Amino acid sequence: IRENPEFNFSNSSDLSPTQEDVWKIKKLESEREKYIKECASLGIEYNEEKLNELKKKIEDYG
Repeated sequence: IRENPEFNFSNSSDLSPTQEDVWKIKKLESEREKYIKECASLGIEYNEEKLNELKKKIEDYG
């Protein structure tokens, strides 16, 4: 079995996202989508600030 060099860095948290980071990103993205759908179904304006906040969190991990 050949190891994937991309994921072979022991102390390089900034080079490749860990599984935990990936999971957090997915969770935040689904939270964001859920929020958008919720607002749409209720027929209300969604809070741009809240979306930007979630987006920034996602970018911090990504």
